[in-house]
Amino acid sequence: MIKAMGLVISEPGKRPMRAQTDTILTQWLAQQCRMIPGAVQAVLLTATADEGAFDTALYYWPDQISEHSQLAPLAQAAAENRKSVLKPRNSTRQQTDEPLDGIACPLYADGRMIGVVAMEIMHRAELMQRAAVQQIQAGAQWLEILLRLGGEEAREQLLNLVDLMAAALEQERFQIAATELATLLAQRLSCSQVSLGFLHHNKVRVTALSNTQQLDPHTSLVTAIRDAMGEALDQGARILWPLPEVINALQATHFHTRLSEMRQGVPLCTIPLVKNGKAIGAMLLERPAEAPFDLDTVDQSEQIALLLAPVLETKRREERSLLAQVAEKAHHLGQRLFGRGHWQLKFAAIACVVLVALLYLADGTQRVVSDSVLEAKSSQVIAAPQQGYIAEARVRAGDRVQKGDLLVTLDNKALLMEQRKWQSQRAQLLKESQKALAGYDRAEVAILSAR
Repeated sequence: MIKAMGLVISEPGKRPMRAQTDTILTQWLAQQCRMIPGAVQAVLLTATADEGAFDTALYYWPDQISEHSQLAPLAQAAAENRKSVLKPRNSTRQQTDEPLDGIACPLYADGRMIGVVAMEIMHRAELMQRAAVQQIQAGAQWLEILLRLGGEEAREQLLNLVDLMAAALEQERFQIAATELATLLAQRLSCSQVSLGFLHHNKVRVTALSNTQQLDPHTSLVTAIRDAMGEALDQGARILWPLPEVINALQATHFHTRLSEMRQGVPLCTIPLVKNGKAIGAMLLERPAEAPFDLDTVDQSEQIALLLAPVLETKRREERSLLAQVAEKAHHLGQRLFGRGHWQLKFAAIACVVLVALLYLADGTQRVVSDSVLEAKSSQVIAAPQQGYIAEARVRAGDRVQKGDLLVTLDNKALLMEQRKWQSQRAQLLKESQKALAGYDRAEVAILSAR
């Protein structure tokens, strides 16, 4: 026998579990898988670690999957460690051999573990894997409410949540998704207007208004909504206006009072949006004056806000610029370095600073012994106009020279000998020409002059 949410459940084939609880768990698992893009198959095991191992899959998606042996070790690891398990490329798809990632997440309610979900999804980045785990964890809180409600009311709440999740996920742009979600919330919660705002540099920025495509942040109405959201976030609690009798009258409601007066006295309810225990924004609900908020509606709105906040925040962060993401990473790193805890990171940072300082300030002599060859960076070839031999070289390889410097002189002995030969022949011809001229031999004179 194993227990879940206070209900006794026996092994498959022997369990007299109520049909409506079976239906709720089956539908919850199916809707979770449909809301996570790329989900291939999943199993849900409802047992506590104190009463036995998680080795029997009670619920499947799709119905009665044939092979879930790859999911069992993941579920066991998540149950034993009591934390989520991510395993990239855990298996491959039989039809296409595509890699599949495995994720397993324990489900908690009232501070105790009520089950484990193990799922195989298409391979993706680690950030998207963690977003899927956050979706399952948020769904566990809704599952607790569904099991407590039971019957048709639980089915209606589940379908309502699925519609809201679909509105938040189907749009690629965050602004459009937030506007459609606010409009759908106004319809489902019977509100005249729903506003969504998110923190930006510790200041609230109104992001979406129901049934409003164009949003002017400088109008008096948007400014009043922003101040009311900030008032709730500063106190870290939901604010109802007018204040019910069960609420402490010391709660600050100055900006809610001003907004209500601006809107002709409409009832207001502001609920902080929280992710991982940290406020990321607020949801402000307005109703007609004749239909004030009841506590059941407020509790339901808080559960919706708790589930939708991680989805909207993930989508909002995906649209940030690269510079904004780097700045946030640097801010978080600075908080870890100079805040409390994280001693390992602090010691590593100090060691790096000391090492860099030593490398910069240390002074020493290091001799490097090695064979070397001196080579010219550029070479120029000088060609002489005549063939011959070098008589004298004025410079050697490696010397610096300037333009116009004499580099070498050629050997001119052969040229000088040939010059003297032709000079001698010319002198002889001049002598013969003068002799012919003295003899008035005009023809001989012409021949000798030509030669």
